[in-house]
Amino acid sequence: MYTTEAIDHELMQELEQQEATYWGEYYRNVPPEIMNELGVDFLRVAEVSAGVAANIDILAFNRVIGFGMQSVTENQSDEIIDFYKDTGARCFFVQLSPAAKPDNLPELLQSKGLEYYNNWVKWFREIEPLSVPDSKLPIEQIGEENVDTFAEILTTAFDWPEAL
Repeated sequence: MYTTEAIDHELMQELEQQEATYWGEYYRNVPPEIMNELGVDFLRVAEVSAGVAANIDILAFNRVIGFGMQSVTENQSDEIIDFYKDTGARCFFVQLSPAAKPDNLPELLQSKGLEYYNNWVKWFREIEPLSVPDSKLPIEQIGEENVDTFAEILTTAFDWPEAL
């Protein structure tokens, strides 16, 4: 069952940090040959994660996570923006949580030449087991033997480069 309850700032901050940590590990563990092919790099500034795949134009892989969850200085903002410029990424975006501070953070980013693009929704759930749906379709965890098939389905469905 889904709930639309508002969550508090502390939980928002925790979810944002978990996502930033996950993507940091993802970027740091990309094989070197894929890093070179896709132009992958990663920057951590305070509690902010900035990941880039400069050679592909997919915002999900060229974004800043955790910005505004802790205080960010103007120098740190400039460092992050310069990081993307230096990588040659065509575009990137700053993922802002509704709990990001200060309240005028969107305006501050706009003053740096960034512009509003859209909103993202973050879904989460508790980790208790899910009920088994009434279906004749098999539901299975993907094992090592199916990793390549799953990757092919994912990259094809989203029209992502095969290297991903």
